[in-house]
Amino acid sequence: MNSTKTIRIATVTATGNRYIVQQLSLGKTPEGDRVHCWGEVVSVKGLSTKHSSSKTFPRGEVEIADLPSSFSLLEGLWHQSIRELRARGAHVTVSRTGRTAKNWTPGIR
Repeated sequence: MNSTKTIRIATVTATGNRYIVQQLSLGKTPEGDRVHCWGEVVSVKGLSTKHSSSKTFPRGEVEIADLPSSFSLLEGLWHQSIRELRARGAHVTVSRTGRTAKNWTPGIR
């Protein structure tokens, strides 16, 4: 039996941005199939994350994959949020807390 944990990721086909899937609403809404995702990853501590506001996408606009849960995957999602903030003109500083490099938190001004 394989005990590797996985994370379901939705990749927006238009932008390439990736988000952690909360729920799939397939055939349940009058608007059509929807994919509900957590927002941008704003903090990573080990394999725990904090997120900005949730996002919802039509199913046809995203590709879904189950990927192995890893710090490098979450770190990549965190870096995506930093790139998005900087693209909007925010001044972002990054701090690593604790004794390991696995705790990341952005400071936004």
